[in-house]
Amino acid sequence: MSRDVPTQRPFDRAAWLDVNFQDRVAVGRVRGAMVDDLIDHVLHVGDTRESVVGLLGPPASESHSREFPYPSWTLGQAHTGMSHTDDVHLFVEFDTNGRVAGVRAPTFGKELP
Repeated sequence: MSRDVPTQRPFDRAAWLDVNFQDRVAVGRVRGAMVDDLIDHVLHVGDTRESVVGLLGPPASESHSREFPYPSWTLGQAHTGMSHTDDVHLFVEFDTNGRVAGVRAPTFGKELP
């Protein structure tokens, strides 16, 4: 899978929440560009689910797939073949107490802890 990595920028909650989901490429230019800062500096192991949802808005899915059975937030699209694109996601794993246990953005090669 090729990796479309947008120019990085600091996390900006207002910009994160104000994306136009009709334009998946634009979503990637905004959210995908913030994923490094989000994982490296904003989200932390132990944060509550309420604080994560308050920051990122509601997840796009509560259980994305068998491989990633965690709440997910859409980061945009990535090219996965000659002319094929797939949505890419930020996954946040919560423990039984509703606290962040891990964060993953596999397409971008990012993970916490």
